[in-house]
Amino acid sequence: MALGRVLRGSVWLSLSSILASFFGFIYWLLVSPLVSPAAVGKAATILAIESLILSTLSLGIPTGIMRFLGRESGRRDPIMLGRYLYSSLIFILGLNLAAGALFLCLGLARIIPLDTESIIFVSILIFLGMNGWPLILSAFFNSILKTENVAITQFITGLTRIIIGVPLVYLGLGLLGIMLGYIIAAAGNSLILLILARREIRRLGAEFSIAGHAIKESIEAGLATWIPSILALAGQWLGVLGLSGFVGSYETGTYFIGYSITTGLLALPMSIISLMFPVLSGMEDGRKRAMGEAIRISSAIMYPLAFMLIAYPAFIPSLLGEAYLPASTPIMILAAGFLLAPLVNGYTTYAYALGRYQEVIFIGLAGNLPRIILYTLLIRRLAEAGAAISFSLGFLSSLVTVIPLAKRAGYNLNIKETLKTLSIPLALCILMLALKPHPLLGITLILAASYITYTRLKIISRKDLANIATALLSRKALTNLSPYLKPILKILYGE
Repeated sequence: MALGRVLRGSVWLSLSSILASFFGFIYWLLVSPLVSPAAVGKAATILAIESLILSTLSLGIPTGIMRFLGRESGRRDPIMLGRYLYSSLIFILGLNLAAGALFLCLGLARIIPLDTESIIFVSILIFLGMNGWPLILSAFFNSILKTENVAITQFITGLTRIIIGVPLVYLGLGLLGIMLGYIIAAAGNSLILLILARREIRRLGAEFSIAGHAIKESIEAGLATWIPSILALAGQWLGVLGLSGFVGSYETGTYFIGYSITTGLLALPMSIISLMFPVLSGMEDGRKRAMGEAIRISSAIMYPLAFMLIAYPAFIPSLLGEAYLPASTPIMILAAGFLLAPLVNGYTTYAYALGRYQEVIFIGLAGNLPRIILYTLLIRRLAEAGAAISFSLGFLSSLVTVIPLAKRAGYNLNIKETLKTLSIPLALCILMLALKPHPLLGITLILAASYITYTRLKIISRKDLANIATALLSRKALTNLSPYLKPILKILYGE
């Protein structure tokens, strides 16, 4: 298995996620002081409606298609690769255009209770497919492990939104300026993805072909994650909207910052597992061993970062200003919840790659339904902490579901190995809380001591480190750095 390619792809995939979150945060940070809260709320409503409509219409195909694109790429079958890609792309594009036209007609007929301006903006974004058909192209890049194309696109799109939207808002265009930033960036995103996809399609020799069975199979695969994804999206909005409606905008903002910090730091290790989906789909055997390796490396990278956040949850918010210090509570709770994510996501990815769609749906429901229910119960009482607890407990209910499913499938969750990996940064976290050193020193000790211990105990082997290094650096760069890396390897492995 080319684990190095997966690791390299996960770096770019996590970078694309980080760039999307970063540029989104910067955009709202710059435009919010220039417009009224009513304009911000109206823009958020427009974006929410567009996201919910297109996510519902996607039927999970952008995720499901990766199983077949990864499989056909692994088999080096350009005919079937092109058939699955073009069939899904044309199908979703058609749904997006039809949905945009229907929404526009219903809105102008006053059947949809929105003002004309909002209806037009929502319709334009649906036509452009901001959360629609371009996701098929992103899935294509993920499947062939060319995730740098997704990261490049996210960078250009985010930068375009700021360059266009912020000056327009500054000139007094208000909501129009905000939405023009999104519209022009969405159009640019679609165009760039098409250009980059055309280059990769030519390289792979994929041919244009449309077949009903390809659409049918993609829908069947997508439905496995479609229902849980819609529930997750609803749960996410209920958490944010619940805080906004029941508590206040300040608490909503601090929870969002806490969530962004936690997911941003843990994006790289978690993307290693998600990228295993197209890889496993293209494998004939050795899937369990490959998934086990990915979970081991993902956990080893993630756990020290998670316990760093648990021990020092206020460190990053304090850098943003005193107003963001309440985000430390959600950070601590969310980081604790993510400790269960490698086990849950690992088996879910494995089951999905094998086509066990009912299991994937069951795991998704088990995780997201409790989140939605708990949001309504805990947010009123515990505010940001209640939203974070609700989200984190979703991982626990998912794991309770995964354990019997994995046992029945003969899949070893390696819980003992996971606990061994977890125990090292846990002990260091407890030690730092007892000794109370300066946060910078405590963070350094948790991270450095954890990773050195992992290498000494061979939890992270030399081969793993080589895969990680080749994922991050070119061979030429590694050759040039070799004399400087030898002393570091001696410290890590004592050889």
